[in-house]
Amino acid sequence: IDTIVNMQMDDDDGLLAQGSSASLSLHEQIRLSTVDNFQGEEAEVVLISTVRANEKGRTGFLKIENRANVMLSRAKHGMYLLGSAKTIRSDPKAGMFQDILGLLEERGNLGRSLPLKCQNHGTVFMIGAASDVYTDGGCGRMCEARRECGHACKRRCHPDDLEHVLPNCLEQCARTVQECGHPCENICSQPCGPCKRRITKKLPCGHSKESFCGMFDVRCTEIVREVEFPECGHDVRVPCWKWQSGEVQCTQRCGEQRDCGHACVSTCGSCWEAKRGGLQHAGTCGEPCGRMLMCGHPCGKSPCHSANDCPPCDSTCSNNCDHSICQRECKDPCPSCAEGCDWRCDCENQLVCVLPCGSPCSRLPCDTRCLKLLDCGHQCPSLCGERCPAKEYCVVCASEGATGTEKTRDQIVDAILQNSLAELDLDGGDSPILVLRCGHAFTVETLDGITELPKFYESSLDGEWTAPTRLSEMMSIESNVPRCMTCAEPIDGIRRYGRPMKASRIFVIQRKWQVWVNIRSAELSQDISEVLSAAREEHSEAQRIFKWSQAIGTRVREFVSKVSNHSPTEVVYDLEKARIQTFDVSATPELMIRPFPGPRLTAKEVGLRCFAMRTIVTVIKWSKPVGGIEQLKSIQRFQKITRDLYDDCLNIASEKSLSAGKSSVCGHYAGFLIQLCNDLGQVEVPAEQCTQAGEKTVRERRLDLIQELRSLPAEVTTIYEELIDKAEKSAAGLFYEELTQKEKEMIVQAMHSDLGGRARGGFGAHWKMCPNGHAYTIGECGGPEQISECPECHEVIGGMNHTPSAGNRDANEYLSLAERTDRM
Repeated sequence: IDTIVNMQMDDDDGLLAQGSSASLSLHEQIRLSTVDNFQGEEAEVVLISTVRANEKGRTGFLKIENRANVMLSRAKHGMYLLGSAKTIRSDPKAGMFQDILGLLEERGNLGRSLPLKCQNHGTVFMIGAASDVYTDGGCGRMCEARRECGHACKRRCHPDDLEHVLPNCLEQCARTVQECGHPCENICSQPCGPCKRRITKKLPCGHSKESFCGMFDVRCTEIVREVEFPECGHDVRVPCWKWQSGEVQCTQRCGEQRDCGHACVSTCGSCWEAKRGGLQHAGTCGEPCGRMLMCGHPCGKSPCHSANDCPPCDSTCSNNCDHSICQRECKDPCPSCAEGCDWRCDCENQLVCVLPCGSPCSRLPCDTRCLKLLDCGHQCPSLCGERCPAKEYCVVCASEGATGTEKTRDQIVDAILQNSLAELDLDGGDSPILVLRCGHAFTVETLDGITELPKFYESSLDGEWTAPTRLSEMMSIESNVPRCMTCAEPIDGIRRYGRPMKASRIFVIQRKWQVWVNIRSAELSQDISEVLSAAREEHSEAQRIFKWSQAIGTRVREFVSKVSNHSPTEVVYDLEKARIQTFDVSATPELMIRPFPGPRLTAKEVGLRCFAMRTIVTVIKWSKPVGGIEQLKSIQRFQKITRDLYDDCLNIASEKSLSAGKSSVCGHYAGFLIQLCNDLGQVEVPAEQCTQAGEKTVRERRLDLIQELRSLPAEVTTIYEELIDKAEKSAAGLFYEELTQKEKEMIVQAMHSDLGGRARGGFGAHWKMCPNGHAYTIGECGGPEQISECPECHEVIGGMNHTPSAGNRDANEYLSLAERTDRM
């Protein structure tokens, strides 16, 4: 229960000032406690609840005299008891409390209600239930006290907030605004701010405008003139305030073409500001890209971006023919149709294409008009050997305005003369039409120009086709697919253009294949790097790393096998040769597709990196339960595969004269050999075990790797010279990395107890060093009694008869540290 009370506190306490009010909860003003917790305390006035009211007469603690005595003796001046007299009188054990009830009844202090007197109005009223208490805690009459603002309090009678600080007065303000003298239009509790009365003001520019009285920064919105901007030539109507400020810019849409090809939607003025700053346009283009990809589909990536950022096409492949359809995503390379080509003429020419359906047609185009009749009864407007179009494309029906030609009769079919379908006169010498799969129709002359058909065939002086042009001389891997002038869809389904369209399709497939190879090789290379990084983590699980590397190895083998086969253009070339031999025709390979080899070097290089990775993983994560010799054999097997792949890469690079590719391969292989040489130093297989098994020792293998490194091209070894030298010293046992002082102290402390707790024995110092300065210890008395080999450099260490071998001496630095430890 919340209530508002007046606070009388000092400002020094950081609390509310005198006469202010605050909202407090009831438990902050009245103490609530059980009888047991209130024992030993007292209060001016106590309100007691017996907490007992039931039909069975159970009174609980009320029948315990000492607890009842405590409860009834806590008040100084006044005590109110609330409870059920009927329940107490029903319990024979509550004798003391029953006597008290009798005493209260005799004095007239027992009843079903309490009289309350209003402090504000003097009204007396009785309460016997919670519903008798008014919400504000008073007598229920309206307060009607006059607030400081002069308005009457609108609350019902309330014992709290007698100064009427809260809540705020919500009456209409009765004051006037000092600046203008108008009546204040705010509510009473709000300050009289800027006047809100609307008046007509005379502005400095001479115009008048209606606004709030208290608003002083008024902009004149009167249109004063139309301004023609010299930069763009647009006419813009300018408001007075903008003309006065000099901030006049063209607000028309720019509309100029951005570099991406879309129209700029920024304002013309902002673009001119951007141009003064060296930019072409303001802001960035938010349109979907829409660029035509090499496959003929538009790029759907949004927002607009540079041409190099267009992702691979996710549309369904459109490389379809009469025999089959491709159901792959467009970005994936697909095979060409291997069925026989269906392009045949029914006229006297009897022209036939003998190549596969997916190959550029080798036969000559036929210019004879089709003699078949459409469903409408008129002659077909297309060419011999083509599919007859629907009757909606009948030129005669379109010219006559026949029903059904509403959507086709006005199509522009002649790009040169801009003639519509209805305007053609095929009998008068106009060119026949061809209908594309997209539904748009064009004249043969128009489509011959779009597809550049004369480039694909040789012709005589009188315009007769004589022979196909050699594709190897005029097609390249960058060839694009010809498209419809109206909707930009590829010009598919027209047999006349089988040679240019199919050639373009094949080269698009070749380009998609090369893109796929590059993306796939990048993904696999990333996976290989992640495996190597995970393998070098100290706590990585060996079995998981092995399975991971095996899975990648499987994927790499599939990738290399797929790329090592013929490229799409090579496959088509082989199909063409087979068809020519089958039909025993006179066509020569020069008239067929130009085969482009695939990026085999890229695939082989991925394989090289993969098996280099598997070799390194076998070195640093070997966890099989067999002996060390098996590990060395496994390493050797993977190393041989890596070497074979390296040789394959070099051969491919040499055949194609790819000097950059050769350098890249050599660099990868050199890095692998260095890594393998260093990691082999961690393999612990005793030399005796290797000798018994007829295998080279780890040291011999590492030295062989160094020798192979030295045999690589000079431009590679020069780059890796420092790393090769370091690996060679490590392999030969000549590389010694200096220990830090802290590491030396830790070594001495660790060995101290094993050496009898002293730096020197009875026959000399425990700490010695080999001829190359590598430290070692001698136990017991400190005098050497056996000869051994230094594990770092393989020099002789120890000695006989308490005499050190030649070149061995006391390790004074370690000896000093040991003597210091003795004194601790």
